[in-house]
Amino acid sequence: MGGDRFAGNLVCLPEGLYFGRVGPDRIEPVLDSYLAGRINLDHYRGRSCYPFAVQAAELEVRRATGLSGFYDLRLVSRRRRAQDAWTVRLETEVAGEVHELEVEASWGDEAYLTCRADGPRRPRRFVVRSHRIVS
Repeated sequence: MGGDRFAGNLVCLPEGLYFGRVGPDRIEPVLDSYLAGRINLDHYRGRSCYPFAVQAAELEVRRATGLSGFYDLRLVSRRRRAQDAWTVRLETEVAGEVHELEVEASWGDEAYLTCRADGPRRPRRFVVRSHRIVS
């Protein structure tokens, strides 16, 4: 995959799972998990079908719960609260718990984002500010 140095470098289709910082020494565990229907959370970035705010929320819930199956979570809703803030609700498949997360976009420290960058730029990041179970 192309893009900046924070972009995913492996995509598994047809699920559209993005993984990042997967070097030659890490590809086997990521693919073994994938072939077993599971997501390697150490390298997981999100699903291509979700906007960035939802990707951040999904990763937070997966890390907090340990859920790694492809279909362990379902997007219930996403609502923009402000210019750079969203409320995301995800439901766990087995327990039926609904997780509500507040996600905000922020700017990271300046860095050279690509090999061909003329100068440093600030990457946009999506940060989970709160996470609670609502049902």
